[in-house]
Amino acid sequence: MQLLEIDELFKSSWLVYKPRAIRLALITFLASAVAAIVTGFLIGLTVFIGRTPIIHVGGWILQFFKLTLVSIPTRPSMHDFILCGIIALFCLIYLLIVGTWFSATLWHAVLQPTNIDIGDAFEEGFKSIPRLLGVTVLVNTMIAIGSLFLIVPGILLSGWFVFAPIAAIKGNPIIKSIKYSRALVLGRWWAIVGRLILAGIIAVVLPRMIAQAPQSISSHPNATLVLLLAGIIPFLQALFLSPWYMIFKRMLYENAEQNMLTNFSTPVAPTLTLE
Repeated sequence: MQLLEIDELFKSSWLVYKPRAIRLALITFLASAVAAIVTGFLIGLTVFIGRTPIIHVGGWILQFFKLTLVSIPTRPSMHDFILCGIIALFCLIYLLIVGTWFSATLWHAVLQPTNIDIGDAFEEGFKSIPRLLGVTVLVNTMIAIGSLFLIVPGILLSGWFVFAPIAAIKGNPIIKSIKYSRALVLGRWWAIVGRLILAGIIAVVLPRMIAQAPQSISSHPNATLVLLLAGIIPFLQALFLSPWYMIFKRMLYENAEQNMLTNFSTPVAPTLTLE
Protein backbone atom coordinates (compact mmCIF):
# COMPACT_ATOMS: atom_id res chain seq x y z
CA MET A 1 0.00 0.00 0.00
CA GLN A 2 1.41 3.37 -1.04
CA LEU A 3 0.93 6.78 0.52
CA LEU A 4 -1.92 8.85 -0.88
CA GLU A 5 -0.99 11.25 -3.66
CA ILE A 6 -0.75 14.90 -2.68
CA ASP A 7 -4.00 15.84 -4.44
CA GLU A 8 -5.87 13.07 -2.61
CA LEU A 9 -4.46 14.29 0.71
CA PHE A 10 -5.53 17.84 -0.07
CA LYS A 11 -9.03 16.65 -0.95
CA SER A 12 -9.46 14.41 2.09
CA SER A 13 -8.08 17.00 4.51
CA TRP A 14 -10.40 19.65 3.04
CA LEU A 15 -13.42 17.35 3.42
CA VAL A 16 -12.55 16.77 7.08
CA TYR A 17 -11.76 20.44 7.74
CA LYS A 18 -14.74 22.05 5.97
CA PRO A 19 -17.57 21.10 8.40
CA ARG A 20 -15.51 22.05 11.45
CA ALA A 21 -13.71 25.15 10.16
CA ILE A 22 -15.63 27.63 12.34
CA ARG A 23 -15.31 25.52 15.48
CA LEU A 24 -11.55 25.09 14.94
CA ALA A 25 -11.15 28.81 14.27
CA LEU A 26 -12.99 29.61 17.49
CA ILE A 27 -10.87 27.16 19.50
CA THR A 28 -7.72 28.61 17.91
CA PHE A 29 -8.76 32.14 18.84
CA LEU A 30 -9.77 31.25 22.41
CA ALA A 31 -6.69 29.08 22.98
CA SER A 32 -4.33 31.80 21.76
CA ALA A 33 -6.17 34.42 23.85
CA VAL A 34 -6.07 32.27 26.99
CA ALA A 35 -2.40 31.44 26.40
CA ALA A 36 -1.53 35.12 25.95
CA ILE A 37 -3.48 36.23 29.04
CA VAL A 38 -2.14 33.51 31.33
CA THR A 39 1.44 33.89 30.12
CA GLY A 40 1.27 37.68 30.34
CA PHE A 41 -0.12 37.55 33.88
CA LEU A 42 2.46 35.05 35.15
CA ILE A 43 5.42 36.78 33.51
CA GLY A 44 4.14 40.20 34.59
CA LEU A 45 3.75 39.00 38.19
CA THR A 46 7.22 37.46 38.20
CA VAL A 47 8.83 40.55 36.71
CA PHE A 48 6.97 42.82 39.15
CA ILE A 49 8.24 40.81 42.12
CA GLY A 50 11.81 40.99 40.86
CA ARG A 51 11.60 44.43 39.27
CA THR A 52 14.50 45.99 41.22
CA PRO A 53 17.26 43.55 40.15
CA ILE A 54 15.80 43.38 36.64
CA ILE A 55 16.01 47.16 36.23
CA HIS A 56 19.52 47.19 37.68
CA VAL A 57 20.88 44.27 35.63
CA GLY A 58 18.98 45.23 32.46
CA GLY A 59 20.20 48.82 32.63
CA TRP A 60 23.76 47.71 33.23
CA ILE A 61 23.65 45.33 30.22
CA LEU A 62 22.27 48.08 27.97
CA GLN A 63 24.96 50.44 29.23
CA PHE A 64 27.66 47.79 28.70
CA PHE A 65 26.67 47.40 25.04
CA LYS A 66 26.26 51.20 24.70
CA LEU A 67 22.54 50.89 23.90
CA THR A 68 21.47 53.55 26.37
CA LEU A 69 22.68 56.89 27.73
CA VAL A 70 21.44 56.08 31.23
CA SER A 71 24.34 55.72 33.65
CA ILE A 72 24.34 52.82 36.13
CA PRO A 73 26.72 53.90 38.90
CA THR A 74 27.47 50.44 40.33
CA ARG A 75 27.86 47.04 38.78
CA PRO A 76 25.02 44.68 39.77
CA SER A 77 25.90 42.09 42.38
CA MET A 78 26.13 38.39 41.63
CA HIS A 79 22.94 37.97 43.65
CA ASP A 80 21.10 40.26 41.20
CA PHE A 81 22.45 38.35 38.19
CA ILE A 82 21.39 35.01 39.68
CA LEU A 83 17.95 36.35 40.55
CA CYS A 84 17.48 37.68 37.02
CA GLY A 85 18.55 34.31 35.62
CA ILE A 86 15.98 32.54 37.80
CA ILE A 87 13.27 34.99 36.70
CA ALA A 88 14.18 34.44 33.03
CA LEU A 89 14.03 30.67 33.60
CA PHE A 90 10.59 30.92 35.17
CA CYS A 91 9.37 33.05 32.26
CA LEU A 92 10.68 30.46 29.80
CA ILE A 93 8.90 27.70 31.71
CA TYR A 94 5.65 29.69 31.63
CA LEU A 95 5.97 30.11 27.87
CA LEU A 96 6.69 26.41 27.34
CA ILE A 97 3.84 25.16 29.53
CA VAL A 98 1.16 27.57 28.33
CA GLY A 99 2.30 27.25 24.69
CA THR A 100 2.12 23.47 25.02
CA TRP A 101 -1.39 23.73 26.45
CA PHE A 102 -2.40 25.88 23.47
CA SER A 103 -0.92 23.36 21.02
CA ALA A 104 -2.39 20.32 22.82
CA THR A 105 -5.85 21.91 22.84
CA LEU A 106 -5.73 22.40 19.08
CA TRP A 107 -4.43 18.89 18.46
CA HIS A 108 -7.25 17.36 20.51
CA ALA A 109 -9.78 19.34 18.47
CA VAL A 110 -8.15 18.27 15.20
CA LEU A 111 -7.80 14.58 16.06
CA GLN A 112 -11.43 14.06 17.05
CA PRO A 113 -13.59 12.32 14.42
CA THR A 114 -16.30 14.96 14.90
CA ASN A 115 -16.56 18.47 16.33
CA ILE A 116 -15.34 18.53 19.93
CA ASP A 117 -16.82 20.67 22.68
CA ILE A 118 -14.59 23.69 23.31
CA GLY A 119 -14.42 23.05 27.05
CA ASP A 120 -13.47 19.41 26.46
CA ALA A 121 -10.70 20.49 24.07
CA PHE A 122 -9.16 22.73 26.74
CA GLU A 123 -9.55 20.06 29.43
CA GLU A 124 -8.01 17.28 27.35
CA GLY A 125 -5.28 19.63 26.18
CA PHE A 126 -4.40 20.44 29.80
CA LYS A 127 -4.15 16.73 30.63
CA SER A 128 -1.79 16.19 27.69
CA ILE A 129 0.70 18.92 28.70
CA PRO A 130 3.26 16.54 30.34
CA ARG A 131 3.42 14.15 27.36
CA LEU A 132 3.47 16.82 24.66
CA LEU A 133 5.94 19.00 26.57
CA GLY A 134 8.22 16.01 27.14
CA VAL A 135 8.11 15.07 23.47
CA THR A 136 8.71 18.68 22.36
CA VAL A 137 11.70 19.21 24.65
CA LEU A 138 13.28 15.82 23.88
CA VAL A 139 12.78 16.05 20.12
CA ASN A 140 14.08 19.63 19.89
CA THR A 141 17.09 18.70 22.03
CA MET A 142 17.97 15.79 19.74
CA ILE A 143 17.50 17.94 16.64
CA ALA A 144 19.70 20.67 18.12
CA ILE A 145 22.43 18.15 18.98
CA GLY A 146 22.12 16.61 15.52
CA SER A 147 22.43 20.03 13.90
CA LEU A 148 25.74 20.60 15.69
CA PHE A 149 27.21 17.78 13.59
CA LEU A 150 26.52 19.47 10.26
CA ILE A 151 22.97 20.35 9.20
CA VAL A 152 21.99 17.01 7.64
CA PRO A 153 21.50 15.00 10.87
CA GLY A 154 19.22 17.71 12.27
CA ILE A 155 17.11 17.70 9.10
CA LEU A 156 16.94 13.91 9.13
CA LEU A 157 15.80 13.85 12.77
CA SER A 158 13.22 16.56 12.09
CA GLY A 159 11.62 14.33 9.47
CA TRP A 160 11.75 11.21 11.63
CA PHE A 161 10.04 12.85 14.60
CA VAL A 162 7.45 14.92 12.73
CA PHE A 163 4.58 12.71 13.96
CA ALA A 164 5.75 12.45 17.57
CA PRO A 165 3.35 15.17 18.88
CA ILE A 166 0.35 13.40 17.32
CA ALA A 167 1.39 10.07 18.83
CA ALA A 168 1.78 11.76 22.23
CA ILE A 169 -1.65 13.43 22.03
CA LYS A 170 -3.13 10.02 21.23
CA GLY A 171 -1.95 8.84 24.66
CA ASN A 172 1.40 7.20 23.95
CA PRO A 173 4.30 7.65 26.40
CA ILE A 174 7.05 10.10 25.44
CA ILE A 175 9.71 7.64 24.25
CA LYS A 176 7.17 5.42 22.50
CA SER A 177 5.75 8.44 20.65
CA ILE A 178 9.19 9.33 19.32
CA LYS A 179 9.98 5.74 18.29
CA TYR A 180 6.57 5.31 16.68
CA SER A 181 7.00 8.49 14.64
CA ARG A 182 10.36 7.24 13.36
CA ALA A 183 8.78 3.89 12.46
CA LEU A 184 6.06 5.64 10.44
CA VAL A 185 8.54 7.79 8.52
CA LEU A 186 11.29 5.19 8.05
CA GLY A 187 11.64 4.18 4.41
CA ARG A 188 9.48 7.03 3.11
CA TRP A 189 11.21 10.12 4.55
CA TRP A 190 11.11 12.13 1.33
CA ALA A 191 7.52 11.17 0.52
CA ILE A 192 6.22 12.31 3.91
CA VAL A 193 8.42 15.37 4.41
CA GLY A 194 7.84 16.50 0.82
CA ARG A 195 4.06 16.40 1.28
CA LEU A 196 4.31 18.34 4.54
CA ILE A 197 6.59 20.96 2.97
CA LEU A 198 4.18 21.52 0.07
CA ALA A 199 1.21 21.86 2.40
CA GLY A 200 3.26 24.16 4.64
CA ILE A 201 4.08 26.43 1.71
CA ILE A 202 0.37 26.84 1.02
CA ALA A 203 -0.70 27.19 4.66
CA VAL A 204 2.16 29.27 6.06
CA VAL A 205 4.71 30.59 3.56
CA LEU A 206 2.42 32.04 0.89
CA PRO A 207 0.15 33.96 3.32
CA ARG A 208 3.20 35.48 5.01
CA MET A 209 4.70 36.46 1.66
CA ILE A 210 1.42 38.10 0.68
CA ALA A 211 1.32 39.92 4.02
CA GLN A 212 4.88 41.21 3.55
CA ALA A 213 4.42 42.39 -0.04
CA PRO A 214 2.37 45.58 0.61
CA GLN A 215 5.07 47.06 2.87
CA SER A 216 6.87 48.36 -0.22
CA ILE A 217 3.94 50.51 -1.42
CA SER A 218 3.81 53.11 1.35
CA SER A 219 3.43 55.90 -1.23
CA HIS A 220 0.29 54.38 -2.77
CA PRO A 221 -2.92 56.46 -2.28
CA ASN A 222 -4.65 53.52 -0.60
CA ALA A 223 -1.54 52.39 1.27
CA THR A 224 -3.23 52.54 4.69
CA LEU A 225 -6.06 50.27 3.62
CA VAL A 226 -3.69 47.88 1.88
CA LEU A 227 -1.41 47.69 4.93
CA LEU A 228 -4.42 47.12 7.16
CA LEU A 229 -5.59 44.23 5.00
CA ALA A 230 -2.05 42.86 4.93
CA GLY A 231 -1.99 42.96 8.72
CA ILE A 232 -5.17 40.89 8.88
CA ILE A 233 -3.73 38.11 6.70
CA PRO A 234 -1.51 36.55 9.45
CA PHE A 235 -4.52 36.60 11.79
CA LEU A 236 -6.70 34.80 9.24
CA GLN A 237 -3.86 32.40 8.47
CA ALA A 238 -3.66 31.44 12.15
CA LEU A 239 -7.42 31.01 12.45
CA PHE A 240 -8.11 29.02 9.30
CA LEU A 241 -5.01 27.75 7.50
CA SER A 242 -3.10 26.54 10.57
CA PRO A 243 -5.93 24.18 11.67
CA TRP A 244 -6.24 22.93 8.09
CA TYR A 245 -2.50 22.20 8.03
CA MET A 246 -2.84 20.25 11.28
CA ILE A 247 -5.67 18.21 9.75
CA PHE A 248 -3.49 17.60 6.66
CA LYS A 249 -0.76 16.35 8.99
CA ARG A 250 -3.28 14.14 10.79
CA MET A 251 -4.48 12.62 7.51
CA LEU A 252 -0.89 11.92 6.47
CA TYR A 253 -0.20 10.35 9.88
CA GLU A 254 -3.21 8.04 9.55
CA ASN A 255 -2.26 7.18 5.97
CA ALA A 256 1.32 6.32 7.00
CA GLU A 257 -0.04 4.27 9.90
CA GLN A 258 -2.34 2.29 7.60
CA ASN A 259 0.55 1.84 5.21
CA MET A 260 2.81 0.44 7.91
CA LEU A 261 0.15 -1.87 9.37
CA THR A 262 -0.75 -3.17 5.91
CA ASN A 263 2.89 -3.95 5.15
CA PHE A 264 3.28 -5.79 8.46
CA SER A 265 0.07 -7.78 8.02
CA THR A 266 0.57 -8.94 4.42
CA PRO A 267 -0.87 -12.47 4.32
CA VAL A 268 1.42 -15.37 3.49
CA ALA A 269 0.20 -17.96 0.98
CA PRO A 270 -0.49 -21.32 2.64
CA THR A 271 1.96 -24.12 2.02
CA LEU A 272 0.62 -26.88 -0.26
CA THR A 273 1.31 -30.45 0.70
CA LEU A 274 1.21 -33.39 -1.68
CA GLU A 275 -0.54 -36.51 -0.48
